[in-house]
This record gives sequence, structure tokens and C-alpha cells, in this order.
Amino acid sequence: MRFELTEKTPIIIIKARVNSKGPFKFLVDTGVSITTITKHTSEALGLYEKTWGQRRALSGSFAGAVMTLAKAESIQVGDAKAEDVDVGLHDLKPLSNTMETPVEGVIRYNFMKDYLVINYPQQEVSFERVSRNDSEVTNT
Repeated sequence: MRFELTEKTPIIIIKARVNSKGPFKFLVDTGVSITTITKHTSEALGLYEKTWGQRRALSGSFAGAVMTLAKAESIQVGDAKAEDVDVGLHDLKPLSNTMETPVEGVIRYNFMKDYLVINYPQQEVSFERVSRNDSEVTNT
């Protein structure tokens, strides 16, 4: 899958589907644990009504921020799909403004932990599942 690099900062932007809706523009951030969705997008998806608590981000670009937590039924990027995904609901407008491009979410470790190969020169990202038992890589 081709990705877009923002002009102002070298951040990967991909298209993702949430609960079979979208696609939405998401950043890829490998340094933070929980996938994040904008409050506006979460309201449109009905996620805001299914919140279950709050969490303070401990590291990364949102360190110290408090996010409302919810569950997405599914998040899909290309053929890679994760179900029953914890997501943080957070205002990403300051981040969008800094990058000068609107984004609706950030794909993070809790989605990518079983997938991900990034080819910067070709501006391609592929999601390959790695078997934890025998280190066999499977394309998806």
C-alpha cells in the first residue's frame, strides 16, 4: 500500500477503515501504545457512546494527555484487520495543524504489533503477519 509523507514533517499517512467505515486518514506512530481516533470521527462512528474510562498517555507525542478510552469493533489497513481494538479518543487538531494536513487518527502499537514493514524509498507500507512461534513471515 502506498503511503503519503507529509511535506512539513516526515510522518507516514495511510488510509484505514474503522468499523467497516471510511477510509480515514491515519498517521503511523510506532512509539506509542494505543491507537487514537479524533473525537469528531469517534462521534460519527458511535464510539463516543461506548467509552469505558480514561488513560493518561505516558510517552510519545501525547505524553501527559488524558484520553477517553473506547473499543472499535475493527480497524483495517489494506488486508490487515484487527478486531476489538482499544482506542483513545483525542483532539488531533493541533497535530493536524502542525503537519498542515488533516488526520482522523493515529495507528499505533496495539494495531501494528503483529504487522508492519515500511519501505521509505518506495513510500510503501505493507502489513505482514509474523508468526511468533517460528518467525515465519506471512503477507497479508
